[in-house]
Amino acid sequence: MAVATETARLVINLFGKYGNLVIVMLGLPVAYYQPIGPDAFIILMGLSGGDAFWSACLAVVFTLVGTLAGFIPARRYGRRLLKKVFRRRIRVVDRFERTFARYGGWFVLASAFGPVPLRYATWIAGLSGMSLARFVLLVLAGLLPRFIGEAALVTLYGDWVRGLLGRWFPEVMPGI
Repeated sequence: MAVATETARLVINLFGKYGNLVIVMLGLPVAYYQPIGPDAFIILMGLSGGDAFWSACLAVVFTLVGTLAGFIPARRYGRRLLKKVFRRRIRVVDRFERTFARYGGWFVLASAFGPVPLRYATWIAGLSGMSLARFVLLVLAGLLPRFIGEAALVTLYGDWVRGLLGRWFPEVMPGI
């Protein structure tokens, strides 16, 4: 029991010092690889006494920068690549572009806000030629309520959650 408590304290202390750096590092590679989103770390930051809203702002900015790192190359080089790969089935590319032109904004918005991996929407939006301004606005429209909402919830209900966790996991909670 003492080992779990000390381990929890060590993790929380490290997270208090480096938590925002972890959020930045998770946001940047979103277009290529993201094993876990910044969501869990925004919540942990709020539960550990840190500023969840600052963490949410960092998550929004650096996730947006990460999506641009995939969108811009896909927009610049992706169409040529699609034409080469599907040169005999150019109708597939045309149908894809028509479909994404019709529903692509919803796809980007849903992936920024919800469970669809954002990296897919990033590349598909770039490949389809979506405008940069529209892409940025849609990503922000999805990320802002998601991350700021998490920060608001953990700020409002953090004490209640800590109390529940303290009852269920008493050996870990002294660290938080």
